[in-house]
Amino acid sequence: MRSGELQHSAYAYDERFFQTADQTAAAAADGLLPHLAREIPIRSVLDVGCGRGVWLARWLRYGATDIAGVDGPYVDPKRLAIPPSAFRALDVSAPFSLGRQFDLVCKAERARGYKPDGTLFRYLIRESGLSVSQILHSGQSQLTDMVGGKPLSLTIAWINRRDLDLSPDVPAPDFIFSGLEPLPDLLT
Repeated sequence: MRSGELQHSAYAYDERFFQTADQTAAAAADGLLPHLAREIPIRSVLDVGCGRGVWLARWLRYGATDIAGVDGPYVDPKRLAIPPSAFRALDVSAPFSLGRQFDLVCKAERARGYKPDGTLFRYLIRESGLSVSQILHSGQSQLTDMVGGKPLSLTIAWINRRDLDLSPDVPAPDFIFSGLEPLPDLLT
């Protein structure tokens, strides 16, 4: 392992990884959150697997007043985009409790279902209080995002960054985009 490189499980999280993740998160959040925040009054946000907390920092700009980020001990607390008091270094692959509630949080374990099984999607629909027609699900995986969500009549936007061909076994998404930038236009 090189100096300055953090290791967790089979993944190496070096500075280049975090810089790329931070830039991608900032661009996606700046494109999406202004529109989302106008539609849904989210005040408390939990981001599990938050990295340095760039999404959470953007949520603070767009109305959230209470944030919490959880990720592994490989995140350097001196490089956080959020206050260190809002970050917890925990093993996110194991069950944990923060001893509090947030506006909407769903872990597969709580829903007792894993993508692509529709149980997770049905749980989110029920707990959100929204109708299926009010939900836009975006994701990168043909299997876990489209196979699970499309049979429930969810509107699906496939983020196809690698310009892959759609598998014949996968229900066609409603939208195909090469990145997250077009998503805000779908929310208006």
